[in-house]
Amino acid sequence: IPAPRAGTLRNLFVRHNSAAGNGNGVAYTVMVNGVATAITVILGQLVSGGQARKLTAQLVERYGETHSLNGKVVYSFPVPSRLAKANLSSLSTTKKRKETIRLLSAKIASGEIILNPHQDVLNLKKQLFQIPGIGPWTVEYIGMRCLGDPDSFPSSDLILRRILKTETNLRLNEVKPWRSYAAYLLWENEDPQPKKAVQ
Repeated sequence: IPAPRAGTLRNLFVRHNSAAGNGNGVAYTVMVNGVATAITVILGQLVSGGQARKLTAQLVERYGETHSLNGKVVYSFPVPSRLAKANLSSLSTTKKRKETIRLLSAKIASGEIILNPHQDVLNLKKQLFQIPGIGPWTVEYIGMRCLGDPDSFPSSDLILRRILKTETNLRLNEVKPWRSYAAYLLWENEDPQPKKAVQ
């Protein structure tokens, strides 16, 4: 992210670099497994981070493949073709989210949707919006974590929405097209522990 010229983001940018002990700016992680990330983002809709992790563990343990590693049983994330056909009855989430997971998984399994950064991000976002149960927060968060889109900004996020309402000197337009980094700065300022995607 280019250093904001002034305002709240400028102050957060300076504070972040000072705490990090360098002047390299803001960095965030794009997840390697886009499918797993997108599904866990859906499971994380309107629940706490802890509950999202529990739901992801349920999904992996009950629908993923089992493997043996050093004498222990481990699980791999369920493949889309399996999730597309699963009833997900043992998953402790709403019927609507289960259906959203099945619909997205079916489109991924068929090749209609591909979750990697090497494509037209705006076109993919339009495709995701067409799936019932996927709204602006989910689309923008997938844009950040799966696609590495530097300008995705989930403005309907509860923390960001509160900041947007109360902070009059944010000057988000000045950091386009790098608003994803601005989101991480704002989240980091609200929570001393950096936000982590559930895998």
